[in-house]
Amino acid sequence: MKDLEKNLEEARADLERAVREKEVLERRVTRKENRLRNALRKKDSARTHRLIIEGAELEYVFDGIENLPQEVFWAFMRRLVLVPGVRELFELARTEGLPAEGGDD
Repeated sequence: MKDLEKNLEEARADLERAVREKEVLERRVTRKENRLRNALRKKDSARTHRLIIEGAELEYVFDGIENLPQEVFWAFMRRLVLVPGVRELFELARTEGLPAEGGDD
């Protein structure tokens, strides 16, 4: 009878340890999920910020572009690349960068 009670107590203790360990592991998983979610949110936020800045620069360079209907804007952007030298200038900017406007002042 004592062996049975001892086995029962050991089983209960093992169960309690396993439950605690499970809870610890679940908290670790939750923390890692939160870190991943925050990293993705920061990446999305950085992209959104970049797009806003680039859009603002586009509006600065092409004054009034914000007033174009969306279809006209898209057509303009698609045709812009067809202007002689634009694609080459873009490739140069993408691969080597371009100096700021005004050159080496």
